[in-house]
Amino acid sequence: MGDPMNDKPDDTLNPETFIDAVEAEPVPETALAVVPRFQAPVAAEKPSYASGFEGVASAPFPDSARAILLAPVDPKDVLIRPDGIVYLPAVWYRMKLTAAFGPGGWATVPRSEAKLMGDIIVYHGALFVLGRFVSEAWGECGYRANNKTMSYADALEGARSALLPRVCKDLGVASELWDKEWVAKWQKENAHQEDAGSKGKIWVKNGAPKE
Repeated sequence: MGDPMNDKPDDTLNPETFIDAVEAEPVPETALAVVPRFQAPVAAEKPSYASGFEGVASAPFPDSARAILLAPVDPKDVLIRPDGIVYLPAVWYRMKLTAAFGPGGWATVPRSEAKLMGDIIVYHGALFVLGRFVSEAWGECGYRANNKTMSYADALEGARSALLPRVCKDLGVASELWDKEWVAKWQKENAHQEDAGSKGKIWVKNGAPKE
């Protein structure tokens, strides 16, 4: 019987249209068709960046890259928060990674979807260098919907930037900032405390412009 919708012959009873029908034993005349072998659908593979640890610790990076990554931090580049915590801006880490591995030689990628937890955006991501997994961590940034100077996208980018110092630790980048003695010495030589009224004492970098 033909198909009334497209006027093509009905081939549903033709054994040659079924999987492995050609290799099957002869079909008895009383049989209508060869039952096709069941094939489970192939699940789509997740992107490797979302779950993989490709190339982790397989070999040291080139000496030229290591020299850049492990170079001592210039005290002039370091900044300080009012609470006394010292840091380097995200652009500093991006420039360091680009100098060591070249544009396109490194990337931070998401491990999962960003989450808004109260008034904080949390970004879970990983650092890959030259196609190899290096480290993963979480970055965060404050967000308030009524803040017209910072959109959700701005806060998300802030959280992604906050990830950089954490994933770069395993490369030895700016390890001085995790050394309490180095930090105390830097504070003594490059910053001071000022009275901020109701806020109490705050830390300020020497020579920083007045707000």
